[in-house]
Amino acid sequence: MRANVVALMAFLACGSTLAEERLTENCQPGYANTLDGSASPQLVEEIAQTLGNPATHADMYERLWKPSGGSAGQSEFVLSYDTGQDYNEILLALAADPVLKEKGLGPLRLYIGPCQFGPPTAEPARVQLTEYFNTITNHYFLSSSDGENQALDQGRPGPGWVRTGEASSTHLPTGCDARTAPRVYRFYGPGPNSHFYTGNPAECGMVRKPGTGWLLEGVAFAAFAPREDGMCAPSLRPVWRLYNNGAARNDSNHRHVFRPELIAPMQAQGWSLEGIAMCLP
Repeated sequence: MRANVVALMAFLACGSTLAEERLTENCQPGYANTLDGSASPQLVEEIAQTLGNPATHADMYERLWKPSGGSAGQSEFVLSYDTGQDYNEILLALAADPVLKEKGLGPLRLYIGPCQFGPPTAEPARVQLTEYFNTITNHYFLSSSDGENQALDQGRPGPGWVRTGEASSTHLPTGCDARTAPRVYRFYGPGPNSHFYTGNPAECGMVRKPGTGWLLEGVAFAAFAPREDGMCAPSLRPVWRLYNNGAARNDSNHRHVFRPELIAPMQAQGWSLEGIAMCLP
C-alpha cells in the first residue's frame, strides 16, 4: 500500500490551535508508526482534504482522531498521530465508526516500523541512566542522555544538581516489538518542577489527561513492565519507584532506585514505596 501512495503529505503542527488533541485512553504500548487503510475514492479524497485543511473539515478531523500527519492516494491513505497516542485504540474506533463505514471505509492495519516484514539486523542502541539529586529542592531526576548529563553537570537547568553515583543502563526503543522493550514515557510537571516516568500504558494515559498538571515530553528509553505478580523476569533488572507524598504541597517527586538496599533509607525519610515500576533489559 505504502509504495502506491501519491505524494500528498500534510504534516499538522503539534499542539494545533484548532482544538485540544483527542487523546486515547491509554498511551501507545507498541511501535506502530502509522495507521494504513483503504477506502472509496470519495472518502480518500475527503481524508486528503481534511489533512490539507482540518479547520474546514472539523467533523472528519474529529472522526479521524485528529492525526498529526498523513498522506492519501486514489484508494488508500496513511495516518500518523502524536507521540503517546494508542494506534490500536484509534484503529478500533475508526473501524467501528458508522459514518466512515457508510462513506466506504475499507480494511485498516498498523504499520510497525522497519521490522514489519522481518527481524532487525542490529541490536538496539544502549543508553545510560544516570541519577541526579537537587540539594535545593530535594528532588531526584533520572537522565537518559549524555547531552542532558552535560547540561546538569554544568548547572544549566539551575543550581543544586549533583550526581548520586547511582546509574544503570537499558536500550532505546526501536521499531521492533520482538527485539526491544516497550516505551517508557517521560512527563514534566511545571508546578512541582519535577519529572515522572512510566511504561504503563494505562497510567500514562491517566497522567497525560488535561488538568493533571503533567506535560508529556516524549519517550525517554525502553523497559519491560513487571509481570502480573509485580516482579521482573529473572533475566531483567528491577527498578523500584518511591514517592515523596508531595502532592498536597505541590512538590511531587519520584525516585527510581536500581538497588533494593536504597528503599528502607528512603522510607525512613517519609517516602512511600510504589513497587517495581519497570524491568530493564
